Amino acid sequence: MAILLWLLPAAVVTLLAMAWVSWAGRTRPEPLPVSSDEDARERIARALARENPAIGRVVPAQRAEPSSGVVVRPSAPGPSKSARRIGSGFGQSEKVALVNRRSAALVTAFVLFLACAGMIAIAGVPYIRYQPGPTVNVLGERDGEPIVTIEGARRYPTDGQLRMTTVSSTRPDATLGLVPALLAWVNPSDTLYPFKAIYPDPTSNEQEVEKSHQEMVDSQDHAVAAAFLQLGYDVTSPQVSDVSADGPSNGILEPGDIIDKVDGKVVSIREDVARLVSSHEPGSIARLAIQRDKKTKVVKIETVANPQDPERAMIGVTMEPGNQFDFPFEVQVNIPDSIGGPSAGLIFALSIYDTLTKGDLTGGLDIAGTGTTDSEGNIGPIGGIRQKIWASQDAGAKLFLVPPGNCAEALDTELDTDIRLARADTVASAIDSINKFVADPGAELPTCPRDTGSAP
Repeated sequence: MAILLWLLPAAVVTLLAMAWVSWAGRTRPEPLPVSSDEDARERIARALARENPAIGRVVPAQRAEPSSGVVVRPSAPGPSKSARRIGSGFGQSEKVALVNRRSAALVTAFVLFLACAGMIAIAGVPYIRYQPGPTVNVLGERDGEPIVTIEGARRYPTDGQLRMTTVSSTRPDATLGLVPALLAWVNPSDTLYPFKAIYPDPTSNEQEVEKSHQEMVDSQDHAVAAAFLQLGYDVTSPQVSDVSADGPSNGILEPGDIIDKVDGKVVSIREDVARLVSSHEPGSIARLAIQRDKKTKVVKIETVANPQDPERAMIGVTMEPGNQFDFPFEVQVNIPDSIGGPSAGLIFALSIYDTLTKGDLTGGLDIAGTGTTDSEGNIGPIGGIRQKIWASQDAGAKLFLVPPGNCAEALDTELDTDIRLARADTVASAIDSINKFVADPGAELPTCPRDTGSAP
């Protein structure tokens, strides 16, 4: 509705113009002068006769005197109401002038409305338009080469399609006209966002392209890590993001330390570290092999009881997924430079998993989805979920994987096909949903709850 407010100035100017023209051209009806001229009196008499024949009739004068050309025989003495009405009404010239003034008011208002709307259209409105963009089957080819290539690994054939989805949006240095904005407002597949909500800081198109390209590269690395983790490879280690000031690790561990092992056991994800540390008796010593400044060393930390569960031990650190990787195979993604952003992480991970495993994950079906992924396979929210679902629907996809953080908007998307939406919290849960859907398209899948719009 906010986009309609940009028509308000044009509407206000139009109303003011109509009011001014009406006021400037106002007129007061004046009595029609009764002339002694024979033709004038004859016109009045004929008008009375046509209006009510019972009043009288018009006859030629018995005496041809200049002062009395007609004789009117009224049905009752005294001046009639019709005569008084005609005598005090508008004449023909006054009626024509009034119509002309009204026409001038309408024409002037219409011209001013078009002028104001045109100025707004040229200047543009401060909104960004999101439209469905193209979809890409990452199991397919581009320019005769596979989109995803894995060097040194055995590839297995795939028959279906895994579609990454995109959004077409207004560039930061472009202007969105009023007409396109109104069309987007009425189009269910489009969404308008305030300019500052998408580009809070001043930026150029070149800067956004570079940022988007870097996000794409980073998302590919995390997707590869998540896929290899799903295949059982240890390709990364969690790292320390924060150390509690009053915890046992203070002065021993630092933010940025990479934890490779706990008590001699290799760890790949944060849950591995938490599980091994919590298995200690509170007060016992945990030995951690860490990397700091490209050097490896082993540190000893005395565990303490977890305040929320006194029987479990902790070391007082916060961890995050690792961002340094050691992949068993080299993976390359052949995506056009015009496509960027981090939202294809889930689909990249699924395509690598499908390529390196026997059988056909998609079962020959067309499956689409979106979502960022970290190196541990957790799926994060993205922008433009509505447009991506519409694009997938138009491409013929049968199943769409939705990040849990986009549930609310996904549920509000108006669809005209039977494409199914399945919530994907992790790469593992997405694989499980696909397997169930391929086996039975009517199978129960993780969904977005209608009451909260987020994962339970």
